[in-house]
Amino acid sequence: METTYYQLLEIKTTSTDEEIKRAYFKIIKQYPVDQYPEEFKAIRIAYDTLRNAQTRKEYDMKMIHGDLVEQLQKEAMDAYSVDDFEKAKRLFKEVLSIVPMQTEIRNYYALSFLFSEEYNQALQQFRIVVQEEPENVTYQLNYGNALENSGREDEAIRHYKKMYIMWPDEMNPLFALVDLYLNRDEDDKALKTLDQAISSQEKTESFHVFYYLAKRIKVSVLLRNQIELTKSIKLCKNLLDKHESERGKMLSDLTDLALDLYDRKLYGYAKPILEFIQKERIEPNEKFDSLVEETNNRANVYDEFEMLERDEKVMKWVKNIFILYLHGNDFTEEEFNEYSNTAYNNLHDSSFYNPKETLKSIKRVLIKYPHLYETREKALADFMATCKEAIQCEEEFERLKDDYDVCHPIKRLIAYYLIYFDSDEEKKEMFESIKADMIDESDRSLRRSVNRLEMQYPSLFNLNESFFRDLQ
Repeated sequence: METTYYQLLEIKTTSTDEEIKRAYFKIIKQYPVDQYPEEFKAIRIAYDTLRNAQTRKEYDMKMIHGDLVEQLQKEAMDAYSVDDFEKAKRLFKEVLSIVPMQTEIRNYYALSFLFSEEYNQALQQFRIVVQEEPENVTYQLNYGNALENSGREDEAIRHYKKMYIMWPDEMNPLFALVDLYLNRDEDDKALKTLDQAISSQEKTESFHVFYYLAKRIKVSVLLRNQIELTKSIKLCKNLLDKHESERGKMLSDLTDLALDLYDRKLYGYAKPILEFIQKERIEPNEKFDSLVEETNNRANVYDEFEMLERDEKVMKWVKNIFILYLHGNDFTEEEFNEYSNTAYNNLHDSSFYNPKETLKSIKRVLIKYPHLYETREKALADFMATCKEAIQCEEEFERLKDDYDVCHPIKRLIAYYLIYFDSDEEKKEMFESIKADMIDESDRSLRRSVNRLEMQYPSLFNLNESFFRDLQ
């Protein structure tokens, strides 16, 4: 059975404050701190608990209801861990009715209200928590988070600023303030806050400044601001020169940050960080150099794609080919195959039925986005060939329309091949009409028309060469 605080001090549960004090001073003489550090520590905890009326009352309640409190607390935490906040609230409240000064339990009770979006109740409980343990940074951050979620953002800002003043070496209050500014689209304030913290930390020559720089890099990426990213990396260089002993850790942390950007396909932002690391590394590393080269290549491709997406002079059918190439991993295999077939069929139809505009789009990609073009060079070259053949067909058809040596049914058949139909029913109806015209035409006329088609209009003849051979 566990020794109670009363047993430790060798007193009764009914002892007065004066009796507790006398017992404490008597027993510590038997356990000097230099000879019995663990025993002395346990005695001190017992004395600090029992000499305070509130903590003594709570301890007494735990002695009486210890097993029940432990069981309720376990059930409450189990419910909390699976997001069953209604059950958790009920059980935490039961625990607090027995031991009201259990600050940690009250914190979870408040969090349960917060995650249930009952913000007023959450704030009410968090106020009690921070009053009981004002030096606990985690509890203070939770209170700030509750202020944010309840729409009291200005109060949250003041709270985070107060926390940073109280604990200048604590990074989380400052980061919470920066994130709140970003959520409010106050990007300049977010960067200014970080810059002030960096400047302040540099004066103390604390390496804490690196973590603020790492946050500044993340914010620059979030804002898609290459200028601010470059500035952040330059500040890292200055810091590295001052803290040579921290070089290994700093470069390792920056590498992790860059790899995270790489995994998220933000190659244009990973590139300058990796290049900086590459220059600052003491020993060469072929694997790392290969990663930098690959990142550079991918950065060129993805940077061009960002511009391509905004380029209204390139048709969507061409853009879709690159979306599949660059973001194919975001789809299941079945989805990828389906979208891929659709994208290529659409571009093929566009190449045949709208060849001039399609060719213009592909050539624009070739000239303006060369790295991107290389990723799908063969496919696009094939589509360009299709476009050119289709354009040749259009030019030949313009001449064919006025050629009286080719009968009308054959001209209609060529038009059938060149026209895009909105429905299969419309397509079938026209083909039946053409067949009827051909039946009415003499064999000699048909043969002469097909022969002339082969000699004078080779691109049109090739639209369905096997059929025309059979007709001959």
